[in-house]
Amino acid sequence: MNRFAMDRRLAGMLPVLAVAATVIGCADMHYRRIELGQTKQQYERILPAAHSRRTDLGMSYLESDWTGRTDAIVIWAARDRRAAGKLHATCFRNNYGFKTEIGFRLRGEIDPQLADLASTGPLDSLRVVLQQLENYRGEKAATDAHDWLIAGLVRLLERWPHMAERLGPLKAGSVALEMVPAGGKAVISVDRRGVYRFEYQQGAVR
Repeated sequence: MNRFAMDRRLAGMLPVLAVAATVIGCADMHYRRIELGQTKQQYERILPAAHSRRTDLGMSYLESDWTGRTDAIVIWAARDRRAAGKLHATCFRNNYGFKTEIGFRLRGEIDPQLADLASTGPLDSLRVVLQQLENYRGEKAATDAHDWLIAGLVRLLERWPHMAERLGPLKAGSVALEMVPAGGKAVISVDRRGVYRFEYQQGAVR
């Protein structure tokens, strides 16, 4: 292929690559822009309305793209509707015929003061969030987003001794749980602001 033909081919690919980068990176960008303490008006402007739902718990976002990637974001609202927590689950699944590649990542932050969990440690705070997400009953778009977070929280908490039996049977999230590999890397920490930060990852996520 001569240089002129190659330049034309690359020029034709640029719009496709730009769209791919935009689609794949949107949820990550939305999640980074959400900050704990933001008002309802502030975080509602961040998540696109077409893929988001207001809920009693705060706000949810769910989107899948052509690459096999699904993103779910939940904003956990305080009593005054400020963002007391944010959670983001990403599941990547691609069937190549000879093998299926699956990757999953959950990450999030919770401000225990805003969330009225100041007397509760990180593990039990995550269990409270899990139970609230599981008990939510609303439209399917929101519950589907919640299911991915439920599955991620279950897999994360399972990494700590005796936590699995404390979770009890799940009413929701069972389909998502089948998609989320167990045995991944789990991290929970408390930053200098007192915010609980957590992450669970198994496999590669693009």
